[in-house]
Amino acid sequence: MPSSCIEIEMESLGGMSGGPVFNEDGRLIGIVSSSFDGGPTYATLIWDAMRLPVEGLPRELWGEGYSGILEGIDLGLVRVKGKFKAEQGRNIKITLSDEEVAYLEQGE
Repeated sequence: MPSSCIEIEMESLGGMSGGPVFNEDGRLIGIVSSSFDGGPTYATLIWDAMRLPVEGLPRELWGEGYSGILEGIDLGLVRVKGKFKAEQGRNIKITLSDEEVAYLEQGE
């Protein structure tokens, strides 16, 4: 993927690129960017991936032109849990809850 990636501790096989990465609650949090049999797995977080175009979408549902997750939300075809705002230039601004901020601060 043309975005920054993180290395994750997840067993994967070659060919899993583009597949989903779920958290312990079963929520989609990322997309496998690259995987190697017996090697490291890299993922792009879903918030970053939301900016990217999605290829091969049925045009009768998505229409013509640039299509990605953000357009799917606008069309009611994609649901996203969490608070975010898509700013100009397809930048994603995330609003974290107090609980989420506290969780992230534990790692510091």
